[in-house]
Amino acid sequence: MDNKYSVEKEVEQFFDGYAEEFDSIYGYNPNRSFIDSIVDRLFRQAMYKRFQKTLDIIDDETIKTILDVGSGSGRYCVEYVKLNKTVIGIDLAENMINLSKNIMQSKF
Repeated sequence: MDNKYSVEKEVEQFFDGYAEEFDSIYGYNPNRSFIDSIVDRLFRQAMYKRFQKTLDIIDDETIKTILDVGSGSGRYCVEYVKLNKTVIGIDLAENMINLSKNIMQSKF
C-alpha cells in the first residue's frame, strides 16, 4: 500500500511542477515559442485527435453530466461546459486544480 501512495505522490509532484507547460501543449500559452507550437502540432497529433474525438462523443444531448478524472488544467472541462454539460473535474495535482480554476473563471 505504501508503494501505491508513493506512486500517487510522484505523479502529483510531477504534474504540480509541469502544470503550465502541460497546459501550453494545447496551444493556449502566449509565451510558448513558435517552434515549440509547431513541434507540438507535429508530434502531438494524437493528443489533438483524442481531444476532438472526445468532444465529438460528448456532443450528445443524452449526456448531461461528466466526471473528468485527471482533468489537468481543465481544457476539456471548458469545452464540455461550452457544450452545455455539467462537469466535475478532479486531479491529484494542486497546481493543475488551481490552473483549471483560473482558466474556468477567465472563460465564464
